[in-house]
Amino acid sequence: MQARAVFEAVVLVAKKGIKVIPEVMIPLVGNAKELENQRAIVVRIADEVLAKAGLKEAALYGRNHD
Repeated sequence: MQARAVFEAVVLVAKKGIKVIPEVMIPLVGNAKELENQRAIVVRIADEVLAKAGLKEAALYGRNHD
């Protein structure tokens, strides 16, 4: 829900002509696999919300910024 809210806000701001690039941090994970799984969820939600609005990917994820 939080990831969806972040990217829905990105869409609203982008519609006003303001460029925004959120940096999504995933805190409190127990191991690398959990981080990988949570990151995949955030990326999937971001892609879904942004594509629906006709926008390209516009976010940084974690320390690697990829």
